[in-house]
Amino acid sequence: MAEYIEVTETYWSVCWKWIFPYPCRKSRKVMKWRYHFSYLNVSYRYIYSNYLGCEFNLKYKWRKWEWTGEGKDFTLYDYDMYFNDKKTDSGPCQPVVDPGPIL
Repeated sequence: MAEYIEVTETYWSVCWKWIFPYPCRKSRKVMKWRYHFSYLNVSYRYIYSNYLGCEFNLKYKWRKWEWTGEGKDFTLYDYDMYFNDKKTDSGPCQPVVDPGPIL
């Protein structure tokens, strides 16, 4: 199940040394939803990405508009992701065949 936890987030900002601005990294604590996916299928499609993840036998699907510059598919196993909003599930997951050890 997703849990609502406090995480430390870093971001770029402008800092000042006397009267001179310079770029610097800052951090802040925010509350986010953490999902622990047993597997996460990712499909890069140049300007957007499709995601399909399984957490506790619940399937989650979403699309994110982001520049990847490539078209490829891959799967991540035992992966955590953090979101500002809670995701809506799309029913039960399909079982995944374990590819076994890589020789």
